[in-house]
Amino acid sequence: MDSLLSRLFLYWQTRSLGIGVERLMVILPVAIYFDHQVHEEELKKAQKILRERIEPQNLADSVFDRIQLRLEEYQKSYEEYIADRQKALEIITQDIQLYAVIREIFESDGVVGESEESIEDIIKKKFDEAWELDDPKKRLLEEQEKHYERGWKIENPLKKP
Repeated sequence: MDSLLSRLFLYWQTRSLGIGVERLMVILPVAIYFDHQVHEEELKKAQKILRERIEPQNLADSVFDRIQLRLEEYQKSYEEYIADRQKALEIITQDIQLYAVIREIFESDGVVGESEESIEDIIKKKFDEAWELDDPKKRLLEEQEKHYERGWKIENPLKKP
């Protein structure tokens, strides 16, 4: 994957695989590089995850090659990693089920480091911020919950006895 032409071909080949694969192409390299090291076990786990989720296998391998290129870019430019880490956190906030993918990567090398554990707190905070209700919405939800507890027995005030 040294030449510019082969990189362009790889980007072209993986350009429109859907939102799910695009999200994986952002969060997997971030999860692998989270402790600023690339472990072989994490790479193997990422490849396994991709092969489980993408058909045909050669396309999954192309996505994996693209992830490896992204990891090389992270090693050259820390700023790119930080930008992608922010994107990954936003993606996980939108789809919390993708956090399981990150945990699988973290646990694949047998050691969950302190920096890897800190992402759980970051994700919880972002998730809470994204889904926090303002006061009017909280009151509306509380009223709905009260009615639900009473069995939604709302009487029509216009109905004559």
